[in-house]
Amino acid sequence: MTHKNLKTDTDNPWKEAIEAFFKDFIELLFSDVYQHIDWRRKWTFLDKELQKITKDSEAGKKYVDKLVKAYLKNGDEKWFLIHIEIQGYEDKNFTKRMFEYFYRIYDKYQKDIVSMAVFTDTNPNYQPTIHNIEFLGCKHSFEFLTSKLINLKWEELETSHNPFAVVVMAHLTSVLEKDPVKRKDFKLITIRMLKRKGFEKDLIVAIFKFIDWLVILPENLEIEYVNELEKLEKEEVMPYITTPERVGYKRGYEKGCEVGIEKGIEKGIEKGIEKGIEKGIEKGIEKGIEKG
Repeated sequence: MTHKNLKTDTDNPWKEAIEAFFKDFIELLFSDVYQHIDWRRKWTFLDKELQKITKDSEAGKKYVDKLVKAYLKNGDEKWFLIHIEIQGYEDKNFTKRMFEYFYRIYDKYQKDIVSMAVFTDTNPNYQPTIHNIEFLGCKHSFEFLTSKLINLKWEELETSHNPFAVVVMAHLTSVLEKDPVKRKDFKLITIRMLKRKGFEKDLIVAIFKFIDWLVILPENLEIEYVNELEKLEKEEVMPYITTPERVGYKRGYEKGCEVGIEKGIEKGIEKGIEKGIEKGIEKGIEKGIEKG
């Protein structure tokens, strides 16, 4: 299976991850929907159309939402829409927003819609699924599909052959693991795990770009991490993970440190000389006044 390479020019990696691993994303988190989709037919992302429908972006609000056109596995030409929201914090207006997006999308396309919400926050109890409206006996209840990442079992993710399971593990590590050394260890262990699962090169690289993007290390551990990757490359455990960009970062960082130290010493000497001159002038003036 060919996976779209992740880019690094957006402020939220989830948008790129869903595009790169859409089929795996649906299979892992919404398996009931997965069964009904004709995966032989090409699916299409309609993000520009969604931006025109929803007006929140104009108010400066940033939501991670996707709109996808897909086909049913029933032999005819029927297509439907999948609306996906990635929600990273508790929001009392979230269910209302899901409902508003649903009726705006339906109003434009007049097609069946499946609405999905993925909660990426750390509160295991926050997982709203319904938006209710009631007025003078008139009622409407809108229910959507949800998945809560923090409630997924780590052991099942670890043994899964679905590549999006690794994406979820990377996210959970980024939000739950505060020890930077353990974060570094997770990244190195994951390399071996991906290789052991027999994933193809382009898939591993795509997954690893997401992990690198999400699981941030302090600069000193990043250099250690790069060194470990180079060792793995030499051992041919993972011969294509150490990219020129990563090596360039390491060398650039090391060179930057050297230059920074040199500049710091030079600056320190300059400051020292300046202070010495100032102090000397002050003393000279004081002595001159005393003598006078």
